[in-house]
Amino acid sequence: MNCKYCESTNLKLIESGPHQKLVCGDCGKFQKFLNKKDTENFRRIHKSPNKLDQLRATVIKRELDLSSAKQDLRKEELRLIREQIALDPDEAVAIGDWNCPNSPIGLCVYDDYGDPAWDNCIFCGYPHERK
Repeated sequence: MNCKYCESTNLKLIESGPHQKLVCGDCGKFQKFLNKKDTENFRRIHKSPNKLDQLRATVIKRELDLSSAKQDLRKEELRLIREQIALDPDEAVAIGDWNCPNSPIGLCVYDDYGDPAWDNCIFCGYPHERK
């Protein structure tokens, strides 16, 4: 539905006593009064985000921010490892999932180029695949 005067699709519902009226959000001109059924349909179609939707959006945004922060932390860990063991920045290093008491980050680190099967942690010598 468009505004009768300016053709805008930005329509708003305004309470006017016991009635609901539809007005243009851009030019502010009255469009028509809505009955109860039309009011419910308009609200359902033009639903503004409720608190739960806003909370979900906030959670998603924070999860994305956290994911980005984790990636930045991972990059910094790799940079520190390369620096500590004097690896060339172009050499491939991979961080495993196993705890490593000798590693500066507490996890096993593998030379992904020289040892693509991750058979020997650079710090402790244990393989990634353990039984």
